[in-house]
Amino acid sequence: MTTAFHIAINHEGESTITIVNEGEVLNIGTAHPHFSKIAEALVAGKDPAPFLSVNAAFDLPDDDRVSVVDGKVFFQGAEQHTVLADTIARYSRNGQDTTNLVRFMERLAANPSQDSREQLFTWANGKGLTIDEDGRLIAFKGVSPELVSIRQGDATITLPNGDVYEARSEAVPNGLGFIVELPREQCESSPEVGCSSGLHAGTWQYASGWGTVVLEVAIDPADVVSVPRDSGFAKLRCCR
Repeated sequence: MTTAFHIAINHEGESTITIVNEGEVLNIGTAHPHFSKIAEALVAGKDPAPFLSVNAAFDLPDDDRVSVVDGKVFFQGAEQHTVLADTIARYSRNGQDTTNLVRFMERLAANPSQDSREQLFTWANGKGLTIDEDGRLIAFKGVSPELVSIRQGDATITLPNGDVYEARSEAVPNGLGFIVELPREQCESSPEVGCSSGLHAGTWQYASGWGTVVLEVAIDPADVVSVPRDSGFAKLRCCR
């Protein structure tokens, strides 16, 4: 492996290694767990490749259904051609932690909607929403000062103590730590239909326009049913 490299330190004292190898440019920051080993190998004229591998650098989820091989992303052995896969591959090349994205991909694979599987990450990324370390999508929901939904509906709510409450044709409680859900078949799956049945969340701007209190909610990508066209595509419908 013949490489050219440059180590830079910015005004905040943070170091970055830029490696050029056969036309490919890798930018590695101090967040990489093997940053020091990569730097030592380069300075010593040794091959840093053993320390660049994302699989060597980061622990993937236990079932390990997602893999990165030669810059390509595979799910259960099948190569993936999505924006999410491209993002995982780019993170891998740059030595960035892919754990959140990998777990998101694994959860998303359980979504029965092909549209959701293919488009959810692109939508969320475009709206500036984040993904937590468990692979769940972090979105926002506007509620009343009493922490109940603005509109009435049905839902099953599991409280933090494990008790279950059935809301029927009423403002749905959305207290901190509550798990709110309803059967997927009761959620409107068509993006062409505007205001309809389902649990709604979206961007901060969307949520703050609905309620005086804005909650941060964690959504399993497997539970996203549709992204309606109304409200500027700023919201989604989910069943949990």
